Amino acid sequence: MRKRVVHLVAGLTAAGMFAATGFVGTQTIVRVTSAETTETVEFAMEENASYSSRMSKKEVGDFGLTQFNNFQQVKESMGSKYSAFKIHSIGYNGEVLLLYSGKNMARFYTQKAGEKVRFIGALRTPHPEPDTFFYKDGVIYNHSSVNGESVYETYAVSSDGKELVHKDYARRRIYEGMTDYYSYTNKTNDENRRTKGSDKEDAYFAVMHEYDRAYKGASLQKYSFE
Repeated sequence: MRKRVVHLVAGLTAAGMFAATGFVGTQTIVRVTSAETTETVEFAMEENASYSSRMSKKEVGDFGLTQFNNFQQVKESMGSKYSAFKIHSIGYNGEVLLLYSGKNMARFYTQKAGEKVRFIGALRTPHPEPDTFFYKDGVIYNHSSVNGESVYETYAVSSDGKELVHKDYARRRIYEGMTDYYSYTNKTNDENRRTKGSDKEDAYFAVMHEYDRAYKGASLQKYSFE
């Protein structure tokens, strides 16, 4: 059994904030273990049948352009229960606003010159434990254990800044005494370039081990609105 790691976000939950730190390094550390191919409809259906922490518009409201002129207005509208952080994403040239409640949700926003702020997505972060969501080197990491499924996910922002997209995904599901796996990886923010889904146990553990390595030194930079 692997040793449980305590992620940096646990400090955020306890203290309500991170110390303001710079980003650690520039290397994207998620490893691709097989040749890239476009995912088939069969594997897309397999993922849809599994748990994902990405929230729907029924849960968080419509995605897209908001009425806000800048990130500060977004933060003020959400109140004190959310802390604001500045992150970047692989494949996207721009800042991303992360609003994190420290308990159950992270919300993501972008803005292009001359446009209103855009709400691009939200994640459950996560349950039952609040210390498994973090960010490092342009990639967002999340782990959830729900209804017999253990799911490791990474996310990035699409190149046009309009969507929060899956990067890597690994699921282990236990039911009726049986265990099955489903995983894919991607070294870009283009969902069409993910590897073909795998049902192999070692593919799941490869993503899990990269997740465990990534949390070391993970940090968030408090957003300054000055």
